[in-house]
Amino acid sequence: MSGFAICGDFYGQTITGIQRVAYETAAELDKIAGKGEIEVIVPEDAQGVPEYQNLKVVRISAEKGKRHLWIQVHFPKYLRKNRKTGITICNEAPLFRPGIAYIHDIYYKLFPKDFSGMKEKVSRAVVLMIYRAVAKRAKRIVTDSLTSREEIMNTYRVKPERISVIYPGWQHILNTQEDDGIFEKFPAIRKHEYYFTLGSLSKRKNVKWIIDYAAKHPAEQFLLSGKVHDFFPDQKPPANVILLGYVSDGEMISLMKRCKAFVFPTLYEGFGIPPLEALALGAEIIVSNRSCLPEVYRDTAHYFDPDADGTELSEVLKTPVGDPQKLLSFYTWERAAKDLYDLIKAFS
Repeated sequence: MSGFAICGDFYGQTITGIQRVAYETAAELDKIAGKGEIEVIVPEDAQGVPEYQNLKVVRISAEKGKRHLWIQVHFPKYLRKNRKTGITICNEAPLFRPGIAYIHDIYYKLFPKDFSGMKEKVSRAVVLMIYRAVAKRAKRIVTDSLTSREEIMNTYRVKPERISVIYPGWQHILNTQEDDGIFEKFPAIRKHEYYFTLGSLSKRKNVKWIIDYAAKHPAEQFLLSGKVHDFFPDQKPPANVILLGYVSDGEMISLMKRCKAFVFPTLYEGFGIPPLEALALGAEIIVSNRSCLPEVYRDTAHYFDPDADGTELSEVLKTPVGDPQKLLSFYTWERAAKDLYDLIKAFS
């Protein structure tokens, strides 16, 4: 077991879905691993590294701001020198020593038209190179859903026994205090009457659907968080859309607790944690019927087709759903860490 080392490149990064998986899985691994059994390798200047009880933190050299160089050069150099197998969780692995590597989804491969600018095309080329290296050389690939597993198998001709599905959890939201200050910042918000969406400029997140729908339904109120202002370079959003900008975790919790429904119009996901967080906070969730979402959310979500004409969210909300408690008890960070720990032991 002492031969495994987690790539700690995620410490200090902005927490999106994949960083959340890394942080929470490591925290739970710390509870079940023996002292010093697993190392966490971090850049020497990494900030926000927890004081683990059992995981051994090792700091190694790095050039400031050069994350990709650290993953591709410094981290594998440490692995070779110390005869370790790397565990990478954040969708990037050393090209020639990928070890146990997470590929949360293969969006960059499946949606080439979403990458139009030169910078985007270069970024996509790099990611595709990593996908191929992981598919060819990794000891084991880990992904977040059976849907993603099938996509990786079929696209890269990977044998099914080389891919493990480890589902994420949601319990991290219990450790954050809700912040009602968001309603003071935006007094126009009508509590319990608005639809809430976590926005993104990524085309797959399909924020445009929300904007178009809101324009056709002026009586309804829509709240969009995240960096979405760039959608309106020459015009203002519809009057019934409130752009919140960045919201803290505490503010997000307050917004989810008081929304009419949390809307997730995404076109593609490897898992999709936000609706799970919303469910755990007691919100109704309306999600697209695309990708892995029906697999992940089963009968607890209200589904809609983002390409269908005439969708009415008020009608979608009337469709019956199941009790979310069974679903919530299935997805836990404790289980995710145990599944990864069992996988590590299988290679020990």
